[in-house]
Amino acid sequence: MVPAQASALPPQRLPRKPGASALRELATPPGRRLELIRALDALGLARPLLRRQLWRAYDVGGMLELARSQQRGAVRPGDLDPSLLGTRPMAGAAPRRWHDAGLGCPGGSDRGVLALHRAYLAGGLSPVDVLAELLSRLERGDLGASVHSPFACLDPEVAMEGAMASQRRFGEGHPLGVLDGVPVPVKDDQLVKGLPAGAGTVYRTWKEESDSVVVERLRRRGALVYGKTRCTEWGMDPAGRSPHFPMPRNPYDGNRCAGGSSTGSAVAVSLGLAPLAVGSDGGGSLRVPAALCGTMALKPSFGLIDRGGNLFGSGSLTCVGAMAMGASDLAVFLAAVAGPQETGDPIHRPPGPAPPGSPAGEWLRAPGRGVRGCRVGILERAWAEAEPGEAMLANEAIRELERDGASIVSVEISLARHAQAAGVLTMGLETLAGLGPDLETWGSSMGRDLLLLLAQFSTVAPRDHSAVRAVAWALKAEVASVFSGLDVLLLPASGSPSPPFVSRCSSRYRSHHQGPPVLDHREAGALCRHSFLASLLGLPAGSVPVGMAGGMPVGIQVVGDAWDEASVLAVMGQLERAGLSDIPAPAGRRCTWEN
Repeated sequence: MVPAQASALPPQRLPRKPGASALRELATPPGRRLELIRALDALGLARPLLRRQLWRAYDVGGMLELARSQQRGAVRPGDLDPSLLGTRPMAGAAPRRWHDAGLGCPGGSDRGVLALHRAYLAGGLSPVDVLAELLSRLERGDLGASVHSPFACLDPEVAMEGAMASQRRFGEGHPLGVLDGVPVPVKDDQLVKGLPAGAGTVYRTWKEESDSVVVERLRRRGALVYGKTRCTEWGMDPAGRSPHFPMPRNPYDGNRCAGGSSTGSAVAVSLGLAPLAVGSDGGGSLRVPAALCGTMALKPSFGLIDRGGNLFGSGSLTCVGAMAMGASDLAVFLAAVAGPQETGDPIHRPPGPAPPGSPAGEWLRAPGRGVRGCRVGILERAWAEAEPGEAMLANEAIRELERDGASIVSVEISLARHAQAAGVLTMGLETLAGLGPDLETWGSSMGRDLLLLLAQFSTVAPRDHSAVRAVAWALKAEVASVFSGLDVLLLPASGSPSPPFVSRCSSRYRSHHQGPPVLDHREAGALCRHSFLASLLGLPAGSVPVGMAGGMPVGIQVVGDAWDEASVLAVMGQLERAGLSDIPAPAGRRCTWEN
């Protein structure tokens, strides 16, 4: 248990009503503000305005005031349990093993990895034919409403060699496992031998000489890593736009964004260009696009999957995860790539007790466990902010879980409202530090809005960063205490519907592909509003579709206690089994392996 004083914070005050100047700023069209910031930046005068915009967008001032009150006497970092001070996730309790109903794989197994594996075993499909069909679709531009390809680059020759080898293994009756012959694209932040690792930039064009740890583990199991999917520039746009490349649009509505930064992975799975795709998530980069594109996603506990060879994997938030159409496929991915750390990453796996061993069998069984006896927490404040259609569908999902035997518990996390501010500043400062060499060498090739965003984070003083960590420490203790009586927590997966693909900025400042996105903090902040709680604390979190609202998919987020991916997969699997995830497919979806 965490010492009681670790979460002792002064009572929070309700946010003050904005004054006239704040209301005027909110009423100003985003494009006008961005134009003003750019003009001032050209004169070297933008710094005060950049800081003010960042502080107002995320209520950074309120978080810092709270943290400094804490530091003045309520709690000092030296008083905290040492387990709160590092990046290692902190469990509130040992994972509970509630009754396993043994229900088997839910319905999504008929349209994903497991369906493809059964077809290979039966001889109805072959890895060569499946890969050839996918490559043919991409060559034809058969992309539905998404318009642009979700792929940054393809590796057809190497993938076809792998498909032929896989086909021989199936013919001989010795496949390597469930992933053998399965097409699995990876996000363009992963190193893939022989391909560039662009990370959404225009300057990273050289070919890599090795695979990332995750890619190597997938290949070892026979997966066909046949391409790399589009991502936003250095992962800093949650909407899914780019100033450099034509990004794929939402498969359900070509006038809307697909979400980011794992944009291409979400679109590829949604369109049926892959049953499983790899992404990464530091502030919702898997969960947000999954929710907007009608797929499932899983962000594991921080440290569970080695992120060696992942360009976004140098800070304290980002994890490698995946998207699929079913919880069972996500469990297959987790069982395939989780394991011992092969690379020296002191942030990802700092000194201390090792996390639980990889319970692959437990993960694979979890989607069929059911929820009888599961304790599901509902954070009322978060759902009060949800869109009406999202809240209605979430209520239906909660009632379904309760009918299936789960206990529903209303919870309060007083510091949750500061998780986004702390997470945004943490991610921004770590990105700024990590991109130092790139800024010196290739700064002129970076998008102007990314440069302005990094300039915003450069206005954060060292004492502000210390305050951010103090809030994160206290939040870790509070959430661990809450999870001592819960198994999962349900939150919105995205704080807003999919935004328009074309930015609201004036046409004068739009790029040749889409408008500048990242400095519109109202849009970015809304999309990621509920993502940073799990990211900041390193907790496992999944996104699962639960219906449609206004013709667009709606997803909810299932957050688990540290190292308890099984409970997250169990709840996602039950919602899938109940039919809530069986939403209409986008018009452009085509799959040779679906029943």
